[in-house]
Amino acid sequence: MQNSEQSDGVSTMDRTPDPLAKSLIAEIPEITDAAMIKAPDADDNPKGILKYAGSGIKAAELYVTPNFFKVFNYRLAEGNVNQPFPNLHSVLLSSGTAKKLFHATQNLEGKLITWDRGSGDAGALNGTYMVAGIFDVPANSSAKFDILFPNALYAENIKHEISWYSSTESTYIVLRAGTDTRRLNAKLKNFIKSKFNPGTDGYKYAGTLFLQRYRDKYLNNHYENGRPAGGRIDYVRLFSIIGAFLLLIACVNFMNLSTAKASRRLKEVGIKKVIGASRGNLVIQYLSESVLMAILALLLAVGLVYLSLPVFRQITGKELAPEFSAGLLLTVAGITLLTGLISGSYPALYLSGFKPIAVLKGKLGSSGSELFIRKALVIFQFTISIVLIISVITVYRQMQVIQHRDLGYNRDHIVHFANEGKLKQNEQAFIRDIAAIPGVVNVSDMDGDMLGNHSGGAGLTGRARFGLYMACTKQCGEKRKTFINWKQPAVFLQKGPV
Repeated sequence: MQNSEQSDGVSTMDRTPDPLAKSLIAEIPEITDAAMIKAPDADDNPKGILKYAGSGIKAAELYVTPNFFKVFNYRLAEGNVNQPFPNLHSVLLSSGTAKKLFHATQNLEGKLITWDRGSGDAGALNGTYMVAGIFDVPANSSAKFDILFPNALYAENIKHEISWYSSTESTYIVLRAGTDTRRLNAKLKNFIKSKFNPGTDGYKYAGTLFLQRYRDKYLNNHYENGRPAGGRIDYVRLFSIIGAFLLLIACVNFMNLSTAKASRRLKEVGIKKVIGASRGNLVIQYLSESVLMAILALLLAVGLVYLSLPVFRQITGKELAPEFSAGLLLTVAGITLLTGLISGSYPALYLSGFKPIAVLKGKLGSSGSELFIRKALVIFQFTISIVLIISVITVYRQMQVIQHRDLGYNRDHIVHFANEGKLKQNEQAFIRDIAAIPGVVNVSDMDGDMLGNHSGGAGLTGRARFGLYMACTKQCGEKRKTFINWKQPAVFLQKGPV
């Protein structure tokens, strides 16, 4: 990761100077391997068009160094892991992309495909490439990509960006076993500055480096002023806190129900004490019953998780699967035991404290302390419940504001086309033909998109990033389907109540 000084503070990013990987391996012995990955620049066309035998699909690319499959554990189903790119015009396809494009995932080495990335800077990479292998991307991978190009191809075609002044690529390193990461961080901090002479602008504006474990990258992805400031981990913590409160409410509810039903077990307590049972024996018995109840609840919960996972995957679009490890099993066992002990603590102490003579004679009375504890438990339970209900209502109303906020345009019945493929060469003709469709209200083009994503300051590239917008009435749905093949992923529809 790199921190760089900005006018409004420190900016943190995962992009680093292009020559960094080679220099790290050569100069720092603690680093055994380093891979560089270049993702496409974020613009109006985040994906390119991959074509074979007249059919085309959208695909997300990465430009990677040859050691990519040694640094990461993606499986190369076909191809040579030691030399994944035989030449600069060879590519690797994911098995999912291969299936869409070739309707097969095997024996595809040597096939020729066409890549079209538009007419901007990345358009220099347009052309014909040979398939050199097939790789698998697990469904639960945080990185999503469809096609891999050799990093050297990018370096050869975008020469003006390959320097210590430009940070366009991400660097992933493998450390030698037993490396002290604190000492290594100290070495890395001013590594970029060492490539410039003191007093120069390069030295002045060079960023500082620090390490982040790859396994922490997905959840801890937010930095403020150069320091970790949460990220997706905040959601994990929030839901964990909510879950803990819900579990605590359930424990309190169990206490209240157990003490309310105490009258049914009074004779049992009296007889057991008369025949010699101590208060400690009774406490252990009632706590054991509570822990057993928690274990049964755990088994029921695991069953419900397995039953609801398919629906949950469908709703969230996430491929989740239970993955049991020793650490997880110990954590679950600890939470279950703690739940049983907490929920059973007060009932066990309450029931075991009765005097046998008073119980058998039916002369029982509630002390002030007992009434206070019961009332406190009920108040606590309802307080937490009310707080959670208010929180849910607040979040719901915030979502309502976001969904109904005036965006400055009517987003219903608007279709967006990225200016790519044949469209970028016949834009005006396409606009005329679209405008002639009955039900189309208007057609326009613009630089960037309507959400504020526009081209940056890397130079003018004509109309490379233009998009087309078509506003239509409810009656033009069928006409659109005859004009455009909606099965082509190259068309993006911003859906409305059509």
